[in-house]
Amino acid sequence: MGGGTSGVNAARMAAGLGADVTILDVDLERLRYLDLSIISANTLYSSEANLLEMMPECDLLIGAVLLPGAKAAEINHSPDAAKNEAGQCARGYFN
Repeated sequence: MGGGTSGVNAARMAAGLGADVTILDVDLERLRYLDLSIISANTLYSSEANLLEMMPECDLLIGAVLLPGAKAAEINHSPDAAKNEAGQCARGYFN
């Protein structure tokens, strides 16, 4: 999950339900803050390598993107998503 408003709210809900949550973000200060404020969640620097490493193990992947003034985000159906086993899914939430 991303470390923005939508991602953090989804992470808090999932962690509250007992899920193993990892928040990925490129802002190190934001990751430090989230480490302290959501103790039950893991944080990790958002990079393609880290994301590809985590994808086969995750049951649900939530991405939330808001870029003011930019074109609306599109879901990218990559071959990497096919590496997930049956029963796993990836979900995109775009603002």
